[in-house]
Amino acid sequence: MEDTAKQDDYLRSKIQNMVQSAENLYYPRFSAFLDERQQLLAEQTLFRLSCSNYLFYGGAENCDRLMLGVFPSGMEPDPALFPIVSLAAHSSKESFTHRDCLGTLIGLGLKRASVGDIWIKETAAVFFVTEEISEFVRSQLFRIGRVPVSIALPTVEELVRNVSYEERSGTVASLRLDCVTAFIIGKSRTHACALINAGLVAVNRIPVLQTAKQVAPGDQIVIRGFGKCYLGKQIRTTKKDRLSITIQKLV
Repeated sequence: MEDTAKQDDYLRSKIQNMVQSAENLYYPRFSAFLDERQQLLAEQTLFRLSCSNYLFYGGAENCDRLMLGVFPSGMEPDPALFPIVSLAAHSSKESFTHRDCLGTLIGLGLKRASVGDIWIKETAAVFFVTEEISEFVRSQLFRIGRVPVSIALPTVEELVRNVSYEERSGTVASLRLDCVTAFIIGKSRTHACALINAGLVAVNRIPVLQTAKQVAPGDQIVIRGFGKCYLGKQIRTTKKDRLSITIQKLV
């Protein structure tokens, strides 16, 4: 937790410097790729600094990991200015996983913050990296795991991410986080509590350690290893005084 606090303080300081530098030099400033919790922290910091001329962008629509761009007053935020390069790795016939791709990129010595989203599309993977490392990746990436790949710029079709959700309904005793988490993962509340206590569950992009925290309709719940879910907005009480809920899981 102490390391996380230090990282958060560093991010706040970095954003403050970005805002000041963008105004003083009249030039947009960009962060590394940020996860969803960092994006929320960045938004809170920007609000505190009364900065409204900014944009989050990940290289294409529907990206999860986004780069923050802070623009000087009078300059319209423009996605085309972001130092992001999209690349596609193609295999002749074998497929690979998100973990395979990320592990390979990190194995090249890249920092996680320099890599954005990774989209798996059958025998291809589309990923986004910072501009400064793009040529290095193109010259060094020959395999993902054990699968030989060729690197090229993505096609227009490959840069489209279709977001879909799998819906599941059932009942829970209450809207406590441990109850809802247990329902999502299909295991006991004891197992759910262990995940929460380990800091593996986040509500609306903020890690939560309190198993008794009440969640609300529409809340985003992310469980590491199980994915991102949303609690449906329609909740009703059954005849047995349980709550009927719907979970939408990103697939």
